[in-house]
Amino acid sequence: MNREEILRVKDKQIAHLQGIFGDDAETAIAEARYGFVSSLLKETLRKPAVERVTVSDKIDKVVLNRWLGIPIFLALMYGVFQFTFTLSAPLMDWIDAAFGWLAAQASGIGGWAG
Repeated sequence: MNREEILRVKDKQIAHLQGIFGDDAETAIAEARYGFVSSLLKETLRKPAVERVTVSDKIDKVVLNRWLGIPIFLALMYGVFQFTFTLSAPLMDWIDAAFGWLAAQASGIGGWAG
């Protein structure tokens, strides 16, 4: 077979498949794949008879609410900000005192302080 004959047979077969399936070859193959996956899921996937609402679902319902979500987020961020700086204040005082002591010790060494 030469190149032209092969292309003619290919076009004939494509037209035949389009007549059978009503779509082009790529669409027919994709639909067959999705159908296969769908049938596999129906055979293997088991869903519980009653969907349980978990604690996470309840929290999501409130926190992801259209009107309450952003105010809740901003309040939580403000709380984290306040907690961070309130908790770190004593630690920063200790660090400041330690560096103050270190500076006093360093200034006591002859020739270093100006």
